[in-house]
Amino acid sequence: HSSMENDRNTILRRAFDKELMSLGSSIYQTIMWHMDGRGVFSNPRAVDIESLYSNLREIVGPHADMIMDMTWADLEKNHGAKDPQKSKKSFDKIRKWLGTGVAAVEGEGGV
Repeated sequence: HSSMENDRNTILRRAFDKELMSLGSSIYQTIMWHMDGRGVFSNPRAVDIESLYSNLREIVGPHADMIMDMTWADLEKNHGAKDPQKSKKSFDKIRKWLGTGVAAVEGEGGV
């Protein structure tokens, strides 16, 4: 149960939802309606960040980066997310952060 709590996909999904909601419920519902229609969240256990971002850009254009910035700020502040590579775009930071969560579990340590 606690591993699901700390699952980065779940954390990202919550942060994304929260930041999107802060833009207003009509915007939130519009974006979610499009996302669901395209199956972006069809796998509840894994967020396809590439698909999420490209769909977001189709729906809200340049605001997609602002939403990613807000989401990354949330992850940094509330979940201790770090960006050692100092990526320019929040999308890249989120993608790498999501990726490192997986890598850390699969055979990083122990030889």
